[in-house]
Amino acid sequence: MSSSPIIAIVGGINMDLVYETERMPILGESMDALSLLTVPGGKGANTAISTYKAGHNNPASTQTGSDRRASVSKKDLEIRVCMNGAVGDDAYGKTLLKKLEDHEIDTTGVHTFEGAQSGTCVVIVEKDTGESRNLGILGANGQYEPHEPERIECLAGKAGKNGTKPDLIVTHLGVPRETVEQILETASNAGVDTILNPSAPLYLVSEVYPAVTHLIMNESEAAILTPKPYEAFKDPKTREECAKHFIDLGAKNVIITLGEKGAYYRTESGQKGHVAAEKNVRVRDTTGAGDSFIGAYAVDYVRQKHRGEKFDIVQAITFASKAAARTIEAIGAQESLPWADEMDRKY
Repeated sequence: MSSSPIIAIVGGINMDLVYETERMPILGESMDALSLLTVPGGKGANTAISTYKAGHNNPASTQTGSDRRASVSKKDLEIRVCMNGAVGDDAYGKTLLKKLEDHEIDTTGVHTFEGAQSGTCVVIVEKDTGESRNLGILGANGQYEPHEPERIECLAGKAGKNGTKPDLIVTHLGVPRETVEQILETASNAGVDTILNPSAPLYLVSEVYPAVTHLIMNESEAAILTPKPYEAFKDPKTREECAKHFIDLGAKNVIITLGEKGAYYRTESGQKGHVAAEKNVRVRDTTGAGDSFIGAYAVDYVRQKHRGEKFDIVQAITFASKAAARTIEAIGAQESLPWADEMDRKY
């Protein structure tokens, strides 16, 4: 395979209003924030930019030699990224599109709906812990559906008009659930691999899981979909049971991310285990960590496949964990997403 791989992203595109506070306000309390940032976000857009950056070196980088241990080598093909989603025709929508295009992401699959509000999310970040809480409105995201629902090629941007299929499709639930289920089914019928991140977690029909190549979720999402109490996921046995549940439903690979505890995985072949998280990480803002993980995982998976290698899931999770660690060391989801040659930086 000589042409650059295409990873298609389907998901939400939002403007994030990020408030940094000393602590979360309690019920009925009013308090002043320390700072406010208005920055592009949304799980779909975050993943698209994460995927692009994880597949390219920083064009402004001055690193050379051993300082670029995780950089894109000459034998690796650069990744093409296509975003599929929706924005409104408001000022936010124009800014969100420009942000994607500035990263050379193909936005052919992004609809602009007249008279609609772009998706917006309020993010409250605790200064000391970096933990965050989000409250969003779907806006135009709730109206998204593919240009040609029966043709998986339509998700591959400009290349899709020539009949090219994406090499991998990454889906989030930041767009209508029924649309995601239809895309997964169409991809499966076309022989295209998929990643499903069920966020925000909703009920999914069990018939969708055989169309999922990689199911990636955190403990909260797993608890809602299982359903099991969130507290139960402190027990490794619960994680094992949960992952096996989704494998039994038909998913081929299941990864449950555990924050600072790393990630648990299980495959349809019976391979299972735990991958430790990066150490000595200075947490500032956990927003976007999951999206960074998924984008980097997608890049490593596609690269392994294009080299003709047997898929090494531990390698992909390790690379994704590095990306997530770098992301939480700065405030703002997209601004903190690392380039390929920044994955190994240490403090």
